[in-house]
Amino acid sequence: MSTQIQFGDNWVKVNESVFYLTPSAVKAVKTFYERVKADIPDAEVDVEYLAKAFVLLRPQNDVEAEKFMSFLNENYPEMKEIVDRIYENRSGVLGVSQVREL
Repeated sequence: MSTQIQFGDNWVKVNESVFYLTPSAVKAVKTFYERVKADIPDAEVDVEYLAKAFVLLRPQNDVEAEKFMSFLNENYPEMKEIVDRIYENRSGVLGVSQVREL
């Protein structure tokens, strides 16, 4: 199956995962993807990492998004590990309404 990456006004979709972002974050991730897609065969891994990070960071303007993008790229291995850990822990936490259903 080929990877599908799509961009909307306030979302990024990587295969079946949809990440809701600020417009500035979408712009930053899309710019990154357009720049690297020809050179990086598994760019979807990086796009998913950046989308997850921007869900957490929620930049409010293009300047802030670019600042975060620079930091995320400069510290890629460490930041990817942190973002992945946060998402793993988030998925294991049940909300109050979910606990009541049990």
